[in-house]
Amino acid sequence: MRHLTHSSGFRTLYGASKVTSFIVVIPGLGTLSPETWGKSSGKPWLESLLLNAAPNASILCFDHGLSKDDAFSWQRLVDSGADLLDNILKLREDESVQEFPFLFVCHSLGGIIVKQALCLAQQDLSRFRNLLGVVAGLILMGTPHSKGANDELWRNVAIIPKTSLKRFSKHALTSEEAAIFGNISRQFETIEPPIPILSTYETRATRIRGGGIGVLQVKNTLLVKREYSLTHLPKEQDLEVDADHNTLCDIGSRSAAYQKIAAFVREAIEATQRDLFLYPTSSHSSALGDTNEQDSHVEIDPQGLRPGSVGPQGGAPFEQKSQNPTPQIKRRTTADASRLATFEMISQASNFSQEDPRLPCFLRKAHIRNPDFFGRGDVLRKMEDALLPPSPMKAGTSRTELRTFGLCGLGGVGKTEIAVEFMFAHRDDYDAVFWVQADEPAKIADGFCQLAVELGLEESGAIQNQAVSRDLVKRWLCCPLKHYRRPSMPLEEEYASWLLILDNVDDPAILGNYWPSEGIGSILVTSRDPLAKGRAFRMTAGITLQPFDERDAAKFLVELTESDSEDEDGDYEGGTRQQGAIPEEALAIARRLGGLPLALSQMAGVINRRYLSYQEFLSLCDEEQSLKELHSLNLGVQDTGYKHTLASVWALDQLGKGASLLLDVMSLIDPDRIQEDILTCGASEVSVDGYPAESSDYLQARAELTKSSLITRNKNQCVIRLHRLTQDGVRAKMGQEHLHQIFDAAVTLISAVWPFVTIDWRHSTSRWEKCEALVPHVLRLKNFYSSFILPKEIFKAGIKFAKLLNDVGWYYYERSIPENCEPFFQLAQLVCESQDEDAVDLLSDVFYSRGADASEVNEPVRCMEYTSRFWKLRLKHAETSPKGRKDIRLGMSYNQMGVAYMMARDYESAVGVLEQAFEVYASVENSTPIMATLPAANMGLACWFLGRYDEAYKALINILRERERVFGVNDSESFKTGRVLHALGNVRASQGRLKDSFDYHQRALLQYRSTIGDNHHRTADVCYKVAGHYMRFGKLEDAKKLLGQALKVFSSRSHYKHENARTGHLMGRLMALMGDEKTSEQYFGEAYALYQVLKPDDRRTKDELSDADFEELVCFWSR
Repeated sequence: MRHLTHSSGFRTLYGASKVTSFIVVIPGLGTLSPETWGKSSGKPWLESLLLNAAPNASILCFDHGLSKDDAFSWQRLVDSGADLLDNILKLREDESVQEFPFLFVCHSLGGIIVKQALCLAQQDLSRFRNLLGVVAGLILMGTPHSKGANDELWRNVAIIPKTSLKRFSKHALTSEEAAIFGNISRQFETIEPPIPILSTYETRATRIRGGGIGVLQVKNTLLVKREYSLTHLPKEQDLEVDADHNTLCDIGSRSAAYQKIAAFVREAIEATQRDLFLYPTSSHSSALGDTNEQDSHVEIDPQGLRPGSVGPQGGAPFEQKSQNPTPQIKRRTTADASRLATFEMISQASNFSQEDPRLPCFLRKAHIRNPDFFGRGDVLRKMEDALLPPSPMKAGTSRTELRTFGLCGLGGVGKTEIAVEFMFAHRDDYDAVFWVQADEPAKIADGFCQLAVELGLEESGAIQNQAVSRDLVKRWLCCPLKHYRRPSMPLEEEYASWLLILDNVDDPAILGNYWPSEGIGSILVTSRDPLAKGRAFRMTAGITLQPFDERDAAKFLVELTESDSEDEDGDYEGGTRQQGAIPEEALAIARRLGGLPLALSQMAGVINRRYLSYQEFLSLCDEEQSLKELHSLNLGVQDTGYKHTLASVWALDQLGKGASLLLDVMSLIDPDRIQEDILTCGASEVSVDGYPAESSDYLQARAELTKSSLITRNKNQCVIRLHRLTQDGVRAKMGQEHLHQIFDAAVTLISAVWPFVTIDWRHSTSRWEKCEALVPHVLRLKNFYSSFILPKEIFKAGIKFAKLLNDVGWYYYERSIPENCEPFFQLAQLVCESQDEDAVDLLSDVFYSRGADASEVNEPVRCMEYTSRFWKLRLKHAETSPKGRKDIRLGMSYNQMGVAYMMARDYESAVGVLEQAFEVYASVENSTPIMATLPAANMGLACWFLGRYDEAYKALINILRERERVFGVNDSESFKTGRVLHALGNVRASQGRLKDSFDYHQRALLQYRSTIGDNHHRTADVCYKVAGHYMRFGKLEDAKKLLGQALKVFSSRSHYKHENARTGHLMGRLMALMGDEKTSEQYFGEAYALYQVLKPDDRRTKDELSDADFEELVCFWSR
């Protein structure tokens, strides 16, 4: 403990040997000396702050000297605000403390002194901007706050001096003086950004002396109630203390009140220190790192108050110029806002702590429980024996193997219905139940992305990387903790029980990347493949599901139908069929349909819809022998469902035209989740006569299909499902010409709801959610066309299909899923090249897409091939087009050639074609500078590689300013601003402007995270860059978190071996700096192994490689 008088006028109460922050105490009137606060309960709590809240703080006391009768007046109380501000300025004259946070602890009227000081600072930002930037927080202990002049509060404030001053009468508070205090409260609430505040208030009345001459009167009053102690500002916390006004500050260092105060002090100072580390107040405040006034300009109303303007005025005791309570601050840019946003982003970027999973979790897709589910009790019991979880297990106990069950069988035999029934019947037996469609790689990938969000492993609305989402889910399935361990939690935690249902898995290879290697959960697989219950599918149990036997099939039919018993033959007693008897006709129908549940269900729909008796139904069936000839078309029909297919075809012939055409379209798209807006939004554009274009016609057709049991509908989600065999039957009845019409209708309907991007406005992320929902339908069309239509040359798809394919491929490009892009681009190109009509623009777009995709996966040769074709096609088109060279696609082709040249390390050629790109962009109709964002970013990088740093900076800073003018700072329009910021960070580093470099790289990280998400490879690139800055600053733990995030992204896909090697090498260096030599060598070894794969001709050893060698591996925009 030290009691020294500081040269600035502060008295030091306690001080650390190494000071990095200040805590300034301002006591109230007649308050106990701050050194004694809490001493009666042990150690003074201000001293305790040095031990567990602010170990590097200097705790100072501001002695205002107002606790003496001859010193106090309300005027001097307000003047003390200016005195406090002057003393702080003197203290901060030492440049070594410029970046030290200040936290104020105030009791009673001492809080008014601090409020006045901060209001004065706000009014003169030219002098005090940096001071406000280091204010970490305020602890206001019973400080009165109200904007009204006539409140009860100020009547109580007027008697606060009675508690300590003998001659209090001369200190009565007039209404004018109360108005001044109200004005201070009002001005304090306008300070920006809001300051963190902890407001404490008393719950006991205070003993007040009073009375006339010779008479002593005592009364108890609650001086500052809760409602008058709170400021109601955004960052305010409140704390109730069991004390009166005078002893409010006299709390014990072991009390709950102290614990909250200590936590507030610790968090406020640490947060400010992090902020100051990122943006020191002594550096230029421009977010652009530029000293130009237009980048950081503040105008202050010349009528704003100065500290000297507060004082005696006229006949009033004292006066504050309240006609201008707050200076008008006009900011031409949002440099301060970007600073705050960036600080928040960096805190998140270096903190990848895992939140607890959201349990219970029930992801059922669009499935609803079937009230008519029938039989299968023996199968369900076997599934229960194999899949139900054991009693809760504790972490650290031995684990059981995965419980797995394969449910295989013919199409239409009821596999999915049984799985749905099991899911609903046992949802309460599991902590989490997940349904994933697994018939296509894209659908199982999408399913795992949804799992990650539903479980809370990723935030809802976050932009996801499918590979990263998959790995997050697999990691949890392997170790499904209900709670992630934290220091305050017990060591033992329970595992969650989970059931994962993978529906329609026909290819076991599709499961390889999604199957948890271990775990204590349950997996149910449904498949047509009879091997689904064996080792090929990693099953420990399973069953081949058989059709119903004859009697069960007939019972099922009877339950579903409403036939008139008077028309049926059977066993009667007294004119009534014997209970439990089954009509012979029902048995005959069951035999004819082979006991297949789906066929029975659909035929029951026909019987009910047409009010047929069983005999009438059998007679109609006998008249339909020609159906077998329809089946010979075999348009994608599964042989395993032959009997059901014949039944479906028969049922379809009974439908009305509108219902039939609606079902025709649904037979070509994904059957598991058909959004109804697909079927309705573009209905007026469908050229097939009879398609239900009007709402009433659609509703009638949908009702007919539902009553026929051909479709099921989830009313809440407005989605439709139908069985794949129903789709087979529908396609089986189509002739080639009709199939062509329906295919074009499906393309038209999906195109009507697909959010296409224009060629000059790509990279918009706002459409991704809509695209994600529609992709399975386009994938279904693509696969059907590729595997069936093309080989048999049934028809040629039109240009609209090619456009849809190209845009879906581009969506995958934007989402950084390059392995999915190329099949769409290839088919789009094939369709374009087969057209009789001119498709030059679309073919150009396809070449552009294929070249961009190649650049994304570090394939310079393929990039140059397709980009050159794009460029040459546009040059040739310009020769005959009325637009000539004033063509946006021509400008894009020049830009993409710049990319291709940089991929090939030919930066001079890149500069040449990029200059051409600028000329073309400037010449097109309605040209704006924003259109040339990517050429500007690429030009900046090309000049950077050539060492022409000033040119690079000029190109980049100009386009950044333009984008900020149009979209604001740190926009989320697309990732393009992030590209510019990333490049600026690189250029500034090469110019030796490391602070600016750090600022730009931080902003790039913020911008990428808000547009393309945490798990995009570009975001990972900038994590790598910011981690390098942290290593330079000695923030090694934060650097480790950022590099860990980057490695998580890069290791999730083989395309990013280059980036993975570079990041692993830097992680090795970081581990060495942290003293972990073993882990360092591991990372170095893994990075070197990848380097050898990528550079097999380089014979140098691991120790001979430098950081620059690993840097050379990556694409130019990842540098």
